[in-house]
Amino acid sequence: MIFSDRADYFVDIFSANSFCPENARQELERKYSPILEITEKFNRRSVSFQLSKKEALHSWLKYKEAFSADLVNALLDDMSVTPGDTVMDPFMGSGTTALVCQMRGVNSIGYDIMPISGISIAAKANVMKYDIEEIEQMVREFSGLSMAENYSHIRLIGRMSG
Repeated sequence: MIFSDRADYFVDIFSANSFCPENARQELERKYSPILEITEKFNRRSVSFQLSKKEALHSWLKYKEAFSADLVNALLDDMSVTPGDTVMDPFMGSGTTALVCQMRGVNSIGYDIMPISGISIAAKANVMKYDIEEIEQMVREFSGLSMAENYSHIRLIGRMSG
């Protein structure tokens, strides 16, 4: 569907079965319609979890309301956000915005009502704190271990190479 005019983007009735009054939403549409930008820049994949499915950092927790890191990066670029600036995210969800900001040296403040958000955000934030030398040392130590013969119920499937 191709929209040729800004007016094509406005609807008279948005609320299902007129559950909510429309006047406040319609007033906001009228107020902000002069700055509406029609663009092909964003799509269903970027404004959802879809682009995160193949990213190791963001794919381990499927959070259906999540934005992709690509979208967050594009918006930060569009708004000329630079290291040291602060971004507020009032619906942090799985913490994608906070993590992207952290990786770019941008401060972030946010909150979310869902308890799983705190767990997800803490796990993602700690990724940046891993000590690679410590992990490599652990791999070396584990690689040097041998399985005790009387532990026949445990099978060693594979070894990590280091």
